[in-house]
Amino acid sequence: MPPGPWRKPFRARRSSEKNMKKPAIESLVLDQLLGGERNGLSLDEQVAHLGALRQNAEVSCQLDRAILERLNAMHKGLDEARLHQRRIKEMLDKLTTTPWYPATFVQACETPDGPRAIVQLGNTRRVVDFASGVDCAALGVGCEVFLSSELNVIVAKSPNPTPRGGETAVFERWTEGGRMVLRFRDEEVVMDPAVILKGVEFVAGDLVRCDRAAWIAFEKIERSKGKQYFLEDSPTTRFDEIGGLGAQIERIKRAINLHLFHAETAKSYRLARKGSILLVGPSGTGKTMIAKAIANWLGTLSSGGRARFMNIKPSELHTMWYGQTEQNYREAFRLAREAAAADPKSPVVMFFDEVDSVGMSRGAANAHVDDRVLTAFMTELDGLAARGNIIVIGATNRRSAMDPALLRPGRFGDLVLEITRPKRNAARDIFAKHLHPEIPYARNGHGDDFAATREEILEAAVARIYAPNGDSELAMLQFRDGKKRAVRAADLVSGALIANIVSSASERACVREIETGERGLRFEDVAGAMAEAFDAAVKSLTPANCRHHLTDLPQDMDVVSLQPVQRKTRDNSSHHNGGARAS
Repeated sequence: MPPGPWRKPFRARRSSEKNMKKPAIESLVLDQLLGGERNGLSLDEQVAHLGALRQNAEVSCQLDRAILERLNAMHKGLDEARLHQRRIKEMLDKLTTTPWYPATFVQACETPDGPRAIVQLGNTRRVVDFASGVDCAALGVGCEVFLSSELNVIVAKSPNPTPRGGETAVFERWTEGGRMVLRFRDEEVVMDPAVILKGVEFVAGDLVRCDRAAWIAFEKIERSKGKQYFLEDSPTTRFDEIGGLGAQIERIKRAINLHLFHAETAKSYRLARKGSILLVGPSGTGKTMIAKAIANWLGTLSSGGRARFMNIKPSELHTMWYGQTEQNYREAFRLAREAAAADPKSPVVMFFDEVDSVGMSRGAANAHVDDRVLTAFMTELDGLAARGNIIVIGATNRRSAMDPALLRPGRFGDLVLEITRPKRNAARDIFAKHLHPEIPYARNGHGDDFAATREEILEAAVARIYAPNGDSELAMLQFRDGKKRAVRAADLVSGALIANIVSSASERACVREIETGERGLRFEDVAGAMAEAFDAAVKSLTPANCRHHLTDLPQDMDVVSLQPVQRKTRDNSSHHNGGARAS
């Protein structure tokens, strides 16, 4: 055995051979041998020591096995290092590679340098070259392509174009050259259809997604189904729930029944179809309830068992872009026509609340654009002449402000009904609708005859409003010429006001029963609710708006002041109400 640092380990091995496993000894010797340079051994010394170890056949075999295991582990580690090195290189390549830029292909063109492409990048157009391998024939208008980092070469066509947003316009017509004429707000624009629109059918009014910067139309947008206009179910309001309007309801039934369900008979008498109804009256008099009741009634008569009701507020259709406003009206009528065509057995009721907001008289100096909207609206009304299952209902409290052309027969002049404020009998009928017999009533000296208490309340409530010598004066108007005119409760009463009075009175009775145990509705509850309701109505009156509430004021005389009248009824009702609450 050569001298050196090996002697001590070998002696230790021989002295403890029985207590130590050979693999551990081999590992120790091999570690010292392979780490010879770190231990101060030269290569020749390492070879000499290895040769000495190999003189023992058993040890030599074990050393060979150990060396091979070490070599395999080293190769495996080397392969893993190469893999990590390759991944790091790929990452570095990605981090340092210049980006590509998506653009829109417009068309191919010829230049002195050969074929090139016109592309749209943002708000600019560029003429760029094709990279090798890019098939120019595979590119069409609107295709998404990738430009090089220098923005001068198409390096590839996008295999999966990214979803795009954009503006929408309305399709009008095709040009002879196959381009699209679109209406964008209040102007017509001409755009190229993208290649993906090849074979897609368009009709006037279709919605198109487009890019105004590139002047390309990309997509046909599905039309709105108008869920924001249609009620999901037929209205449930019935005619028998509306009090005081029996004569108007009978006229409506007769007109609709004649032309909708007996069209052939009416046609034989050369009667023009009445497909529209105009309800004229102050706010709260039941115009909206009548419209819903008409839809409910038509649904019960139709073989389809239902009617579609569209509640349209013209103010919601108006935008700052008046070309868009006209389109909104066309869209509403289109939805009605499509609903009527899809289910001919189910009538469609279009209800325009506050129709005077679109039907103002034309000719004002500052209403040129509004005139165009009104003209479009009347054109759509004329287009419904052949649609027997579409009924148009308008409601207004300013008939005098509406354009005469809108009020002619064939439009809203087919059937004009005045929905006035209720008279005495009508008001009693409305009170009876809301003062239901099943409401708990106080005995009030009638024992268990609560029906008598109810009748007493009905008569007293109506008398409080309409008695000529009663305390029903609410305010005093003064005209410019000095004349005065009293505003009475009967001038402001309406079905909605009566419903609110009954609801408030019932709440008073309910609270009193909870607090004191005294059960039943009293007239004092109704009187207190009436005082509060009419006080609120008077507070909403001003010299400027009183004509909207009082329809019999002279048109040639301005109202210059309005003074509320202090009434004893209000003081007494407040006292009764306060006493009930205090008890």
